[in-house]
Amino acid sequence: MQPQLSKIRRLADEGGSNLVEIALVTVLIFSMVAAVVDFGGAYQHYIVLLNASREGVRMYARLPCQSATRVAVADAVVQAAIDEAAGSNVEIRASDVVLSPNASAGCPAVGVPLVVTVNHRYPTMFGEILGFGHIDIRAATSMVYSGNDSYASP
Repeated sequence: MQPQLSKIRRLADEGGSNLVEIALVTVLIFSMVAAVVDFGGAYQHYIVLLNASREGVRMYARLPCQSATRVAVADAVVQAAIDEAAGSNVEIRASDVVLSPNASAGCPAVGVPLVVTVNHRYPTMFGEILGFGHIDIRAATSMVYSGNDSYASP
């Protein structure tokens, strides 16, 4: 009877449950760290896109637009947004920058609000594990069109 009692005591011992708990908690903590890393990278990309859209709309609001220069104005705005992001690890293409109203179609009137939107697809490092491989990020900035490169004095 004594050998059976010692077997029951060994089976009732909870020493192995600690190992299982540590394994589950470790997986949970590593998953949370991976999510923080991915969302931190996405936030950094968003800040870069926001700065690029600000620089683009600032250029758009100050450049004088005429029918002969409207395509050059649109190209300069797109290039300003691309150049702003060039120092970071975010690569913006010309197709990622959207102007509203588009200067290529016609020059905006003075006082019209301009919007420059920059889109980017952020590739996640750990998101593929959860079923998504990228996060679409969009940043837009609005400014009123002045049409000149000087500031009015008060």
